[in-house]
Formats: sequence, structure tokens, C-alpha cells
Amino acid sequence: MKRIWGHFLRILRAIGFFLGRINNVLLLAFSFYVILLPISLCRRLFRRNPPDSGWHPRPPLPKDHFRKQY
Repeated sequence: MKRIWGHFLRILRAIGFFLGRINNVLLLAFSFYVILLPISLCRRLFRRNPPDSGWHPRPPLPKDHFRKQY
């Protein structure tokens, strides 16, 4: 009886491992396409400020900047 039960448990573990892999991918895809994508599209559509890159020009550093760090 123990040998039959061991084979049965081995099969169940393999099925559980396979379903765990599939479930992981399905849950991540669901959360991206159903939750994150609509939120990001709404934020882009209803943004008040015009899009900018966030980069601001700064004056060039002096030549001895890296020599006198402290």
C-alpha cells in the first residue's frame, strides 16, 4: 500500500508543480492587463501637465571637480 501511495503522491506533486507554474503566469498576466494597464492609460489620458522628460539642463562642472571631492 505504501508503494502505491508513494506513486500517487509523486503524480500529485508533479501536477501541483505544473499548475503552480501556469497559475503564476496567469495571475501576473491578469494583474497587468486588467489592473495596471487601464490605470496607466487613464493617467496618460487625463494628465494635466504636458509631458516632459524630467531632464533639466545644468551648467558644466569645473575641471577640478573630481580632484577636490572633500
